[in-house]
Amino acid sequence: TRFASTTNFTVEGIENGIILASSQQQRGQGVLWPARVSHVVEGNLTSTGNARRTSSKNQIQVVFLAPFWNGDVTGHVDAKDAYSTGHLFEFETIEVSEYNIQTYPFNELSLEKVQQSFLFLGLPKAVFSRYLDSHRIAVALK
Repeated sequence: TRFASTTNFTVEGIENGIILASSQQQRGQGVLWPARVSHVVEGNLTSTGNARRTSSKNQIQVVFLAPFWNGDVTGHVDAKDAYSTGHLFEFETIEVSEYNIQTYPFNELSLEKVQQSFLFLGLPKAVFSRYLDSHRIAVALK
């Protein structure tokens, strides 16, 4: 929303650094995916490795864990699972809102619970291995 930065918005467990966040990338938009919140002292890294300060106070820097949307699904890469061809981590600045950030639901990993949560996302079955990997990383970092 327009005045999201002025509201008192908190996410339970954000102090652990792991949340569910929605990417602004077209293929990942609207999908809540495990992410690590960058600490304020880490700053925003540019492509040259220099840190710069974000002027907008309603945005945070996150690192998406094993995202599926950065893989090559065009068929140009010979891979059994094209969704797993991308980088394991993707840096992104997202807007702080209840639609983009939510509490991370797992303290320990249960395959059944991860499978159930995956079913509600409506993603292709080939994405599941990447989804499971992202949660394994998230629980390990938490």
